Amino acid sequence: MVASQLCKSNCSVAPCAFVGCQSNVNYVDVAGAGAQRGGALRDSSIVVLGVTPVTNGSVDNSGTYSANCRGAGAGNYCYYWPTAINTGSRVVRYIVATPTPTNTPTPTPGPWVKIKDSSYVSRAGIINRIPLAPIAYDSSDTVQPFFIVGEAGVCAAPTVDITAVNSNAKTGDPEYKAIYTPAPYSMTAASFTSYVKSRKEYVTITSMDEITASGLYVFNGNVNLSSVPSQFDQYNVVLLTSGTITVNAASFVPTKAVVLVAGTINFDPAVTEARGVFIADSVSIGTTSNQGLKITGNLIAQSGLVNNRLWSNPNRPSFFISFDPSIYIDALPYLSTANYEWKQLQ
Repeated sequence: MVASQLCKSNCSVAPCAFVGCQSNVNYVDVAGAGAQRGGALRDSSIVVLGVTPVTNGSVDNSGTYSANCRGAGAGNYCYYWPTAINTGSRVVRYIVATPTPTNTPTPTPGPWVKIKDSSYVSRAGIINRIPLAPIAYDSSDTVQPFFIVGEAGVCAAPTVDITAVNSNAKTGDPEYKAIYTPAPYSMTAASFTSYVKSRKEYVTITSMDEITASGLYVFNGNVNLSSVPSQFDQYNVVLLTSGTITVNAASFVPTKAVVLVAGTINFDPAVTEARGVFIADSVSIGTTSNQGLKITGNLIAQSGLVNNRLWSNPNRPSFFISFDPSIYIDALPYLSTANYEWKQLQ
């Protein structure tokens, strides 16, 4: 480091007399002259890294380093000898550095996720930048610096990093955190659809109008939900497709239990709230600068979740999942197989 300017003073008399300035140096010599007893720097913003008093080439430690300089404008850095000499061989060398302003960036949370009353299990490591002063997503949320609020379940992933911004952040309370190496899996959306076709009763459809009762449906093609189909307000539906499901409705809140399964599920940035269980290999919830997304139900992204949503105030979670077990219970007859054991009695 070098000083942009060093102004030195002759302190043989009081007040210390201004001598001159040097630029772009990392030390300055205040040489003994006449009856000089010491020297000082006038610029109090200079950081003194060291002082080397020299007499005839040798260190002379008989002087005193003081922060109380004689005379106005002498600065804060002085060195004096108890007796004067007239040879001019004494030098006070100030090894200095001009402090460089350091702008330490305030860490910002960026897009971050909060879950309520559930667990989080991921095949990929999680980085969730919980802020120093969290703001509740809505009245059902809390301001606790937790990844999982309410009835906190386990948080399991190969790596868990939630304290990059807030060192007091926790996965939940109590904190059930597991670091694990995931085993290979094969239950993708396509394999689940194959399982359904081999083990369950289902109906293949090409239009939502073909949903006429609660049940399991396989849709041929992509699904675009620009509004809540009226059938989702009448029937409990499990809908599977090998294509992409895109949710465009600003408020996608069906009355009945709805489970959507696809290779890819995309939420348009205009969507503010969605109710249901959303299962896909990959999920994207859109990109916004001042709008989050709340899901009531559950969301399962097998291979990846893309969250590029933000609020103007980054202390508010941009993605909030509130677990609703009633959707699973209502859709259970279409997601599982019931086995019965019986015997005839005489």
